[in-house]
Amino acid sequence: MTADVKILDGHMHLLTAETEREELAWLPPMSPAVAAAAGRRRERYEREQAIPSAAPGGEAADAAAARWLAELDRSGIAAAVFLALAPKPETLRRFVTAAPERLFAFTFVHPWEPGAAATLEADIRQGGFRGLKLYPSIQRFHVHDERAYPVYGRAEALGIPIVFHFGVTLDYRSDLRYSNPLDLHAVARDFPALNLIVAHAGAGFFRETLFLAYHCANVHVDTSGSGTWMRYLQRPLTLQEALRRLLDVFGPDRILFGTDSRHASEGYRHWLLQAQREALEALEVPEEARRRILGGTMARLLKIPW
Repeated sequence: MTADVKILDGHMHLLTAETEREELAWLPPMSPAVAAAAGRRRERYEREQAIPSAAPGGEAADAAAARWLAELDRSGIAAAVFLALAPKPETLRRFVTAAPERLFAFTFVHPWEPGAAATLEADIRQGGFRGLKLYPSIQRFHVHDERAYPVYGRAEALGIPIVFHFGVTLDYRSDLRYSNPLDLHAVARDFPALNLIVAHAGAGFFRETLFLAYHCANVHVDTSGSGTWMRYLQRPLTLQEALRRLLDVFGPDRILFGTDSRHASEGYRHWLLQAQREALEALEVPEEARRRILGGTMARLLKIPW
């Protein structure tokens, strides 16, 4: 049974008042009209997803860690990766120190800025981070831009994975011109030892994500998120159909389980875990393959015992 498989959630976020301040310190400001439009879009999303609207919790990093560890315990999750959403993610760094054997963090840098590669190395070697998160549509860069190559080279030398958010996103500041996963092809080609992860199965750019698997053995994909993007394809997909296609093209060794859990008011997205478990069982995925998808492959990328 999939319920007996050890779980490592490979895609979560820490959202507190402190992390919100860190994000606002670097995000471009919105005009009142744009902010109002962003608020309406968020309200629509929350209605569709039945997510209560709530401000990030005001808890300190250690209190947030205690809460999330309890949430993980309730859902039978052995460990989780939390992805930063802003440079200098000090709150997240403090958060994972509460349980370094269960909580893992990916840092965040602007790859085109001077000194970005050195900042990344310091975050990994001194800060305790285990990987890098990049958000092209928010950071407004094409990932094939060779100004980012020093960061990719340093990540490859450090042996850490990079997660990329392509496709649609809830953040109203996003720019879809930078959201095509095919931008990653040149990076995967030029850095063959660098493990690259396309979050949310491309979040709408599903076909493009599958094309990457054909060309690049070092590209992985994660299953995180609500899957809202599946409604907008030429032929809407079910979760089971999407997983079947990912298994057919990527194989179980390059698929990483995740939920994108992040809201304190929402808690751990245990229903997404259950849905993915049921889909894998319906597809009759062998137990060993399920073990890799639900935790083993991410543990291998992080070089942790599993």
